[in-house]
Amino acid sequence: MNRRPVRCSILAVGDFPEGSATSQRLYLLAKLLNEGLFDASLWIIHPTSKVPIEENSSVAGECGGVKFIYLSGTTVRPTGVLGALLDTVRGIYRSVRLITNFGKDRPDVLVVITPNFTKFIVPMIAAKLMCIPIIVEVCEIYSKSTDLAGAGVLRRIANSGQSLMERLIPVMSAGLLVISRGIRQYYEKLGLSSKAAYLLPVLVDSERYEKGGLAVVEGLEGVEYLLNSGSFSEKDGLNHIVQAMTSVHEEHPQIKLVFTGEATKSIREKILGSADSKGQEWIIFTGLLSRDALIWCYKNARGLLCCRSNSDYANYGFPTKLAEYLASGRPVVATSVGDVEEYLADEDSAFLAKPENVESIALAIRRLLYDPVHAEKIGQQGAEVARQYFDYRNHVEKVSSFIRRRIGVEGSE
Repeated sequence: MNRRPVRCSILAVGDFPEGSATSQRLYLLAKLLNEGLFDASLWIIHPTSKVPIEENSSVAGECGGVKFIYLSGTTVRPTGVLGALLDTVRGIYRSVRLITNFGKDRPDVLVVITPNFTKFIVPMIAAKLMCIPIIVEVCEIYSKSTDLAGAGVLRRIANSGQSLMERLIPVMSAGLLVISRGIRQYYEKLGLSSKAAYLLPVLVDSERYEKGGLAVVEGLEGVEYLLNSGSFSEKDGLNHIVQAMTSVHEEHPQIKLVFTGEATKSIREKILGSADSKGQEWIIFTGLLSRDALIWCYKNARGLLCCRSNSDYANYGFPTKLAEYLASGRPVVATSVGDVEEYLADEDSAFLAKPENVESIALAIRRLLYDPVHAEKIGQQGAEVARQYFDYRNHVEKVSSFIRRRIGVEGSE
């Protein structure tokens, strides 16, 4: 059946084209929708990075066929409270102007990425008033990200706002794109119809991990290392990784532990404090890397570590870096939280460990290092899992049809 293009705006907070896992999901979701005959563009309320990222020098344009605009007018987040507040207000104001504009930029559907109450409620209300259907993409349950025991008044107020937003989502949205089964079940308990949610897992572009000519990272060429990428938050279980590697390092002194991403001085000190007295010799911090440099790090590692903790927040989500690890074809150590065992089997496509269990994580690392040939086979099986379940191309038709059905446009079947 013929389909007409549908104008689609993706409203988010993040960095583009480079940045955290969010930037990659934004890029691949926009590509997915463009290939599904949506005219998709990114509207970024404000960036998250407080330091300039060289590749993010333009506040508007096109990258890899994806149109984007920083609504706040800057690609760097101000460090001061007042500056950050004004940055957010500018982004919200411009999003509302675009939504209420009757010109060519007004979308037929608004896709909102894991909405925060303060930053997204006003544009979502504007879309409802303009009869623009809203599709909400949910990667996290923010209200589960904070332990309220001993939390201050402002933190409790913010968490109440997140809880309110989660209750409003089933009422305000035409449909949800959820990253995990846990999130789908969470919203079904809040009244969402099972037909109104599509399970869209983490996304990768498998072809990008197969190309050569990547940027070599200085200081890592010729080094044997295990790698952890991404954020340095509590949910990532970094202290368990370091403690496990401390015991493994005694048997494999040549193996380094590499952390990529922006780590503050206090975070680096905390990680080094979890290691033995020689931790400074075998733990390496690379800082923030470009996407090509990060992929080079993946593809040249002995193994890749994704050892999330067993928290509600971690169990509801699913780490983007795990899909990226798998796509690289290198063997992965992962903890069995959330949907991990829906996709991966121990000693088949990954080395699985119990979350928050230092001995189990250390054993999984030892198994990876013990037999390199076996580990290579497991890495290749992991790459096949990434191609089958996480490559964005495999979701183009189903996601496009789902959104068209939910917003009621012709040619949805």
